Amino acid sequence: MQLKVVAIFLFVSCSLLFSQEKKPVEIDFLFNYYDQNGDHSAVTGGKGTEELNNIGTKVIINVPLNENKALNVSLNADVYTSASSDNIDPVRTGASGQDLHTYGHIDYSVELPESNSAYSLGLGFSNEFDYNSLSFGGSYTISSND
Repeated sequence: MQLKVVAIFLFVSCSLLFSQEKKPVEIDFLFNYYDQNGDHSAVTGGKGTEELNNIGTKVIINVPLNENKALNVSLNADVYTSASSDNIDPVRTGASGQDLHTYGHIDYSVELPESNSAYSLGLGFSNEFDYNSLSFGGSYTISSND
C-alpha cells in the first residue's frame, strides 16, 4: 500500500516537473545518522545494552504550479535498531531489533498576495512494524507588514 502511495506521489511530481516553464522544481535529498551506546537498559531491567542506531533518508519535492500555487511532497524512511523496540514485540528476541519506519506528506498551498495570506491542505501517511496511520491537515496564515 505504501509503495503505491509513494509511486503516485512521484508520478504526479515528475509529471508536473516536465510541464514547468516559470519557477523551477526544487528537489532536496537529506540523510542523517544517529548512534548511541550504553549499558543498563531500562527496558531490560537494567541488564543489557542501550545501543541504538538510526539511519534516516528524506526527499522533499517542491513543485510550483503557477505564480501562487505549489505542491510539496515529502517522502521519508528510517531504519533503526534498538533494544527497546525489540522488547516491545514479545515474538522477537535478541539484544537489538531492527525496524523500518516509512512516512510521507503531500501538501497543496496557495498564496493570496492581495490579502497577505495563504492557505494549505495536506495528506500524510505513516507505516511502522506495528501501526499504520493517515493524516489530514490544513493551515491558514495571515502576514503582517510590520
